[in-house]
Amino acid sequence: MGGLAEVVRGPVVRPAAATKQYQTSLQFANRSQNVVAARTYFYESEYQCDRNMEVFLQCLDYVSGSTEKEGFAAIKVTALGRPQLLLQMSDFLVQMKRLFNLLLAADDGNLQNQTTQLRSLDVNNFRQRLERLGVKISYDDNLKWFTLLDVSGDGVVDLLDWNHLKSFEHDLAAIFTVKNRETGKLEQLVPTLTPDGLEQMRNMLRRMDTIATYAKSVGVRVMVDAEQSYFQPAIRRLTMEMMRLFNKDGAVMFNTYQCYLKDAYDLLQQDLNHSEVEGFHFGAKLVRGAYIDQERARSRALDYEDPICPTYDSTTKMYQSCVLGVLDAIKQRPLGHVSVMMATHNEDMVRFVLEKMYGYGIAPEQRLICFGQLLGMCDHVSFTLGQRGYSVYKYVPYGPVEDVLPYLSRRALENGSVISKATLERQTMWSELKRRLKQGEFFYKP
Repeated sequence: MGGLAEVVRGPVVRPAAATKQYQTSLQFANRSQNVVAARTYFYESEYQCDRNMEVFLQCLDYVSGSTEKEGFAAIKVTALGRPQLLLQMSDFLVQMKRLFNLLLAADDGNLQNQTTQLRSLDVNNFRQRLERLGVKISYDDNLKWFTLLDVSGDGVVDLLDWNHLKSFEHDLAAIFTVKNRETGKLEQLVPTLTPDGLEQMRNMLRRMDTIATYAKSVGVRVMVDAEQSYFQPAIRRLTMEMMRLFNKDGAVMFNTYQCYLKDAYDLLQQDLNHSEVEGFHFGAKLVRGAYIDQERARSRALDYEDPICPTYDSTTKMYQSCVLGVLDAIKQRPLGHVSVMMATHNEDMVRFVLEKMYGYGIAPEQRLICFGQLLGMCDHVSFTLGQRGYSVYKYVPYGPVEDVLPYLSRRALENGSVISKATLERQTMWSELKRRLKQGEFFYKP
């Protein structure tokens, strides 16, 4: 059984709703309100973000020294940069994807039931479709912007190229403008970041790069925690960039997928495809999600579509679909190119994963699938899995005592349904104690 240290310090969005979802709202400025997640970080300064990075690096040392290069550390991106920047980045990414869909639909009509992931534009199509949208561009500028967007350098731009963060290094808003038919003024098709925003984004990337570089050097894998859905496009893209850079020889960086989101499976499949096309190892952690009350309150208040699955059962089905998706990828790709942590306290879900692993012929000793539970919770599940040879990790809070105690209480609230099973755990421990006394096993020898 291993340790995982955590530092304690939707369907396609409608165009009209996209900006609402990724706008700053004073009503929801306190992201810890109605949230039972482990830790909520609030931006103080770039200096404080650097200090947070130093704490993360200390955590990596702790994990490396206690797990013999088999451990994990969990980080939160909101500790490494301004949350408003993540909102702006998320808005940019969502609007850029919308523009990509508009380009594909410029002469194809309705794109429903077509996979944009598999579609691409060559340089001529790129220019022609921009013109159909009313975007005027010279031939030289067309080649310049197309080359910047064609990250893979294969002469076509697909969704993988389009989503690449290289776009942020250039003011794409300067090219993607159209004339408003009513006012006659030029308007941006995508938002832009201010110079300060670009600098803060580079600082955030630098901090993540520093953490990933050090983690790889000391043999620790890093799980990037998922946060509120309106931050996730940026967090997901940043994490995939780190995967592309650091997961060439093995899974160092892991992204988290919240299965209570309606688009969880689609996003997971896009990222799996991204890793396959670019040839890097893919790491994922599957969770249900911890921000349901705040997500729903915010979507109602700001009038955009609720990103959360409507029922508990639909979330369970989404989790199961994601499990099957990663198992398919594990079997189809070279051994070890896909690694996944199933972070769940749900015994039925654990049984589902074990059954499917057996069906797919994935053995526990291959260490392709691991399980994660919180320290002190569901130990009867964790130890049973460990005794049967499965790879199991317990989340261990790392930080000052005054921060760790609130962390544990929030985790207890977050997993209230798990606490209701405490009676079973006590019965199990009592049975084990009686067995040891009866057989004279007073000390446990692993």
